[in-house]
Amino acid sequence: MKKKELELNKVNNKKEGLLTIEGQNYMTDMVCYLRAKNVDSYEVESIRSDIIRMFLDAQNRGEAIDTVLGSDYKSFCDEILQSSSYKKTGT
Repeated sequence: MKKKELELNKVNNKKEGLLTIEGQNYMTDMVCYLRAKNVDSYEVESIRSDIIRMFLDAQNRGEAIDTVLGSDYKSFCDEILQSSSYKKTGT
């Protein structure tokens, strides 16, 4: 893991610890899904950071995670990937 990626990973781990168990479980599933899509590992951490922030914002408003995600976390992840230019592993 590169230094920049490692630092972001540490920050993400701390922030993710503030999420509810439901939020943490979704994050685990989403990160696994993104990695299976061969998204560059730094890009996964960057996307993870954004999603954690969205989840924490919803949590602070007292909203359920599905108000952010919709009905399917995979579709949510696919939309993120389609709307951004992400790097695939090995590129």
